[in-house]
Amino acid sequence: MSIGAVLRILTLDNYFLLFTAQAIAGIGQPFIFNSITKLSVEWFPVRERALATGVGVMGQYIGMITAMVFTPTLVPYPEKGLLVNALSLYAALTVIGSLLFFIVGRERKAAMHNSLEAKASISLHEIALFLKTRDLMILSGVFFIGVGVFTALLTWLEPMLVLRGLEVAEAGLIGGVMLIGGIIGSVLIPGISDKMRRRKPFIVLDLAVATVMFILLASQEDFTIIGLSSFVLGFFMMSALPIGLELSAEIVGPKLAGSVSSVLWLFSQIGAVAYIPLLDAVKEATQHLYPSNPYFASMIAIIVSTLIALILSLMLKETPSQH
Repeated sequence: MSIGAVLRILTLDNYFLLFTAQAIAGIGQPFIFNSITKLSVEWFPVRERALATGVGVMGQYIGMITAMVFTPTLVPYPEKGLLVNALSLYAALTVIGSLLFFIVGRERKAAMHNSLEAKASISLHEIALFLKTRDLMILSGVFFIGVGVFTALLTWLEPMLVLRGLEVAEAGLIGGVMLIGGIIGSVLIPGISDKMRRRKPFIVLDLAVATVMFILLASQEDFTIIGLSSFVLGFFMMSALPIGLELSAEIVGPKLAGSVSSVLWLFSQIGAVAYIPLLDAVKEATQHLYPSNPYFASMIAIIVSTLIALILSLMLKETPSQH
């Protein structure tokens, strides 16, 4: 990621090279995500792992909010010098973060020769094994829908709200409020899950509340109601991610914890790639039916999808370690 971030600054005048540099930076991101569960399993006891995973995921949300808030300030209008300055700042932060990890981060030596040590790599054999495991297939479906619809909602949230009469600044604030709710929920709910030694009830609760909030977002026009609904949606929907990751680690055991998070990450990204164009296609096909709320049918698609994920979550089983 550091190499890609630095190369972006040097390749601004060549689209192909800039695209390549951005791809290099992007290639590193899944490895960061997949390491969260591995580190939680290696360094924390069972009673703290969901919380540890939540803190790791929370860091990504904070990064998203930081970029959303500061990038428009750093680059208020299209100008190469401003873009270079912004990319230079982000490259510096990435390099500093990498150096700090090299200096401060360390392996857990007691686990180096332990057969139960968690690993982050994955083989085709392991993928085939995961696809035969009932609860992992259910979780994969939940991640496909959950991450897919949430990513698609964030992608289209601003035009969705602006077309319903909100100002651009108000729409941006709604997105920020949603992510702030997710940050808080990603710490509080996994912590409660650890104390109660239960995973399934919280995933079910998260999806049930999210469904209600999606209904409010689809139908309401009042800024205050939309803002409160967005906060609650982020609080519950985004907290399901670390709990689901911890449940997957408990299903396969610590050795394959990193590998199974890779599979769930794959399904999550496939869901995002599928739902982002789907919502826009539904809007284009149905906006003449809802001139004052062009994305209404797209929100209905999100609600139906979330209900399917809720039904799938009801089919999950608690892992033996949680009993």
